[in-house]
Amino acid sequence: MFMLLKNSAKKLCKNATEYIITLIFIPFSFSKILLQKEELEQKHLHLVQIVESEKTAKWQYTQQCEELTIEIKKLRAELNALKREWRLTPSKSEEEESEEIRKIKKVQSFFRGWLCRRRWKQIVAEYISSPHAENMRKRNSLVFRMVESEEEYVEQLQLMVSCFLRPFKMAASSQKPPCTHDERDSDVSTSDIYQRTDSEDGELADLSFR
Repeated sequence: MFMLLKNSAKKLCKNATEYIITLIFIPFSFSKILLQKEELEQKHLHLVQIVESEKTAKWQYTQQCEELTIEIKKLRAELNALKREWRLTPSKSEEEESEEIRKIKKVQSFFRGWLCRRRWKQIVAEYISSPHAENMRKRNSLVFRMVESEEEYVEQLQLMVSCFLRPFKMAASSQKPPCTHDERDSDVSTSDIYQRTDSEDGELADLSFR
């Protein structure tokens, strides 16, 4: 029984101390709540002012857009009217200036053609005096000399074949040949082959050069 009374007394003391602590700290928490309320009211007021200013700016922009739209419509109507008048009225100034413009165009075309021809001559002269053109001239002269020497060599081979090889072939088949087939083959048998090969090479070189 004594223990129960002791426990109940402890609980009552604890509850009493908690109640006293809450009574002591209630004014402080209430003051904090009041401060937070004031801050929230200030923020709300600031946001309301921002919204109002945005609404005012939006209304002003809307008014400006409407005014500009009306102005654009007026300008388009004026432009269309001016275009119609310009199409209907004959242009006397163009008719009067047409002859002068034609003369100016003729002079301009003549001057442009002269400039083009002059520039073309300069380009050709620069290319002729360039190292590339000099190398090409040397190459062409060398190729011409090679072709001419090859043609001369082929002519000499043809002369040798017609004057010596064929008579030797006929003479080698006679009863008293001046030379045998072996001697003829060792002397001039390859001339015919050389002549055919060189003539074919010369034709190919001539065609490729052309």
